[in-house]
Amino acid sequence: MTIPASHPGGAGGGWPARSLASVLWGLLHGGVAVGLHAALGIVLGVWSAVLLLRLRVAGRRGAWIVLGWVGVWAAGANGASFLDFGMDLSSALMALGFAMALLSYGMLMRAD
Repeated sequence: MTIPASHPGGAGGGWPARSLASVLWGLLHGGVAVGLHAALGIVLGVWSAVLLLRLRVAGRRGAWIVLGWVGVWAAGANGASFLDFGMDLSSALMALGFAMALLSYGMLMRAD
């Protein structure tokens, strides 16, 4: 599916408002694939923040926890940027953020 240039968040406005409008558009009007992708990204973003907090409260320290969280949020920010601008670079950076999170959480599980 091609993301249309004329959707809420596709033009004008500052960063947080523009990206929020783009993600909401993707969830509600972006079609099944875009909607599911955006919903999964939101769930992973919330899950990574909860995991980071739970592990910190439990006294777990380490770079893998933080790097996993950073990877998920980098993927989400670049996913929103892709919806905002439609640039291939945003899509590539989203994939790199996801790969960073996957590697980090894999290393975290290996450490147990």
